[in-house]
Amino acid sequence: MKILYILLILTSFSMFSQSPKINNHLYDGNEKVKKEDFLGAEVNYRLALSKQSESPKALFNLGNTQYQTKAFDEAAQQFYRTHKFSENKTDKHAALHNMGNVFMKQKEYQKAVESYKSALRNNPSDNETRYNYALAKSLLEDDNKNQKKE
Repeated sequence: MKILYILLILTSFSMFSQSPKINNHLYDGNEKVKKEDFLGAEVNYRLALSKQSESPKALFNLGNTQYQTKAFDEAAQQFYRTHKFSENKTDKHAALHNMGNVFMKQKEYQKAVESYKSALRNNPSDNETRYNYALAKSLLEDDNKNQKKE
């Protein structure tokens, strides 16, 4: 029974020791983003994810970094994972909003509309998301009209 308690205590120490390492990698990545060193920041965010693969902060930051370097497919994956692993509506909203931004850049207006709509379900009062949603709907309608003309 003593061995079980010792193992339990050691396991809890190792779990707590992971958090500062993740925070250090996130901090270092954020500092690199400020210097526009996006590739360096990506390395730090990936190091954080190697310690905690479902960290919404690391996933979101990695997605933003990939968005900045125009790696849109990869960014969309990170935002999807952020949404999946986030436990609060604020983080889910931000991930879905940014996913909509990715789809807008790729001119995938139907996917953008759906992403913004889902983002608004998590935060209906966000004016920027509401604007982007309306813009995506308008572009989708224009796109559909142009396809019918052809």
